[in-house]
Amino acid sequence: SNRALEHMGESGRQVPIQTLQDAIRYGEAMPDPRGSNTTMYYTTMYKNGKMYNLEVLYDEISNTVYHFEYARKAMGNLPAIPKQGRRSDEEAWQKKSSYTIWLMEF
Repeated sequence: SNRALEHMGESGRQVPIQTLQDAIRYGEAMPDPRGSNTTMYYTTMYKNGKMYNLEVLYDEISNTVYHFEYARKAMGNLPAIPKQGRRSDEEAWQKKSSYTIWLMEF
């Protein structure tokens, strides 16, 4: 899907390729919760000085990232990340939505 690549060009949604690669190399690997033959990796990342949980669904055989999402909610083995201090308008919007991008090849 080219849509995932389009979203990578949007500063509010993008996750650097290096961050996705680091999640795959160093994150905790777990079976895909939906039962496919891919692997879901869980780790944390920082964006604009704030910590988020990150999940990356990756197929090693095709070297394809099918999904990634970052948010403060609990994901896989990672607990929810509490907000600190007063929220900005951007953070309030992020509370209502998490970012999900599908299908991207390295």
